[in-house]
Order: sequence, then structure tokens, then C-alpha cells
Amino acid sequence: MTITLTEIDPVTGEAAAGATGVVLGDDAAGDVIVDPPLLVKVRRSTEERELAFSENEFAIGRGNRVRGFGWMVSREHETAAAAIDFHHGHEADVPMNCKIQIEDLGVRVEYSRAVVSAVEFVEHYGRATTVRYTVTGARLAETQKDQL
Repeated sequence: MTITLTEIDPVTGEAAAGATGVVLGDDAAGDVIVDPPLLVKVRRSTEERELAFSENEFAIGRGNRVRGFGWMVSREHETAAAAIDFHHGHEADVPMNCKIQIEDLGVRVEYSRAVVSAVEFVEHYGRATTVRYTVTGARLAETQKDQL
């Protein structure tokens, strides 16, 4: 599995000038994807009102759906110093507004206008680091699935 983020302009949704993809998990590079982002959670806004003299309340869907997911990546760095540098500098390398491509088992899924809402280090021990990434507001791109 490979997960690649590319920075976009939050207004236009187009790739930012000079943007290159940032890989946040690549099995081939030795990264261990602890919790893959294939389990998407969709939150739907609901308005609920109690009705006078009724046993049931009134409920109706309101607003937009918010899609999100998260995953964790464990990495083994060359040296403990490299792990420290990664720990303190990695967050700045992760784009906030981006498109995300997930490639797994010959299938590519792309999300557009995603927001990386959290980059959390959950472990740093010697040369090893584990980072949890959280994405909010992702929507499937027009070309959501292509066979590789």
C-alpha cells in the first residue's frame, strides 16, 4: 500500500504551484502501515426536535456529509539522530490541504480537497517512530478508481 498526499490550493482545489507528492506510508520502502485508511467514517448532520404531544421526535438530515479517516505508520530510521530530526520536522512537510492517492492491490483511490487535521507522534523510541495521521473532509475525486 502506498499513500501519497499532494498539496492543493484550498480555494481552487488545483495542485499548488511546485507541489510534489509526500508519501505517508509505503510498504515497498519498509514503512509499516499499522492501521490502513480504508475504513472511511462519514458523519452526517442531523436536526432533531421534540414535538409537543408526540412520543416520537422529528429528525431530518441537514448540511453536508463529512468523510474522514486515519492511519498510523511505523518507521525505522537509519540513526537515532535521524529519528529525532524526523520527529521535530516531519509535521512541517505534511500538507494541510491536499489530494490523497491510495494505491493497494492494483487499485488506486483518490480523494480531493482533503484536510490533514492531525499529525500525531504516538511513539518515538531510539530509531523507531510511529505517526498517526487524521484526515477530515475528504471527498472521492471524479476519477475515484483507476486500475493501475
